[in-house]
Amino acid sequence: MADGTERTKTTRQRVDAGLMNKQRAARMRDSAGTLMNRDRIGAVGLKADADRLDREADGALDRWRYTMGSPEITPGNELVPPFNQADLDASESIRDVARQSVDMLAHSASEQRMELALKNDSLSMSLEMAREMKARTANEKALAHQDATTHKLAMEFMANAGTQLQRTKQVGISFQAFQIYSVEAARMTNAATRLMAAFNEALLTDARRRKGGKQSMTVKHVHQQVQVNDGGQAIVAGSVKGGRGANGGSKGATK
Repeated sequence: MADGTERTKTTRQRVDAGLMNKQRAARMRDSAGTLMNRDRIGAVGLKADADRLDREADGALDRWRYTMGSPEITPGNELVPPFNQADLDASESIRDVARQSVDMLAHSASEQRMELALKNDSLSMSLEMAREMKARTANEKALAHQDATTHKLAMEFMANAGTQLQRTKQVGISFQAFQIYSVEAARMTNAATRLMAAFNEALLTDARRRKGGKQSMTVKHVHQQVQVNDGGQAIVAGSVKGGRGANGGSKGATK
């Protein structure tokens, strides 16, 4: 009995490892496609690693060795988890969601994003932020909701910091109370500052995503001409014109 349990445990571990390798291989292959234009050699190496993981996963998931066929890829580009008899309800619930169509996944994800924003009392700001950012993908919408929630919390921390500072101005306040209110104001200000920094970084991340992470540099060349007159004196100018002086000699004029 103990041997059978150990064999079952080993089989499950191998199957789990195979599923994880399948998922890692799929993500590595996507990354290789993104990297191809910037680093072809790195992309080829990444794809080779993905192929190796795929082969290892196929061996671990061979139906004749471990009574399990090839894993099922979901419309959300994930893997349908194996059936889990120990937790039947959770297993079936995850498998049902994983098999939803792309449209249903998008609908469910949108609903969850709004529910989470509502719990943080930032739904209106989240939707406005997404509209202002012209969010199209799920990543951009999630980023907009994060921005809105971060902004809300930062402003609340700042408001609380102001309240604590006002308490330090009370007439007849003890030195101990003054210290407590000051420390709390400083802590809340620090928290607000960190949130604001995260907010700004998120905005920069969105800008980089929309520009494809590319940076451009413009180099302007200034052309100058040098004229050396009699006596070794040099005239540097954008342009030099020769003319007739009063004594009939050449005269340098600059513009």
